[in-house]
Amino acid sequence: MEKTDISAKEGTLRSLYEQYSSQIFGFCYRLLGNHEEAEDLTQEAFFRLYQNLDDSPRIDNPKAWIYTVTANMCRNQLKRKNREKISRHVNFEAKNSQTIEQEFLRKEEKEKLRRMIRELPERDQILLMLYQDNLSYAEIAQATGIKKSSIGKSLFLIINKLVRTIKKGERG
Repeated sequence: MEKTDISAKEGTLRSLYEQYSSQIFGFCYRLLGNHEEAEDLTQEAFFRLYQNLDDSPRIDNPKAWIYTVTANMCRNQLKRKNREKISRHVNFEAKNSQTIEQEFLRKEEKEKLRRMIRELPERDQILLMLYQDNLSYAEIAQATGIKKSSIGKSLFLIINKLVRTIKKGERG
């Protein structure tokens, strides 16, 4: 490879890294629940992208490609750690000025939702996170191997399941 090819390749990687690294880190962190592991897997995902910029046919959708690689690496990491459930941090809203009691209740509700999400099957958890990261249905389909036409219905069913569980908890 000529020096100009290396420079172009590094420029492409730098641009993609600047564009997606924080999203990929957040994705890894929510799946693994560990800052260092998330950093390591983020770096590994972009290293693999760098290696594939020459070896693969043209990558049509780098965002979907990097999410696919990252999701697979996270799955493998979870298997290595022999986890049954995925731990993750869910960040829904910016903090508002609230009383200590309101803040405590809000944290308690968030923790309940986190537990409910961790009880979902791994596939459902990954679908929710990819959707939360604003991937298109096509990108989610590519990252998960699920048909694009099934993504919306799957998300609808997952969210409805969570809503029913919440309502059931409020009544019981």
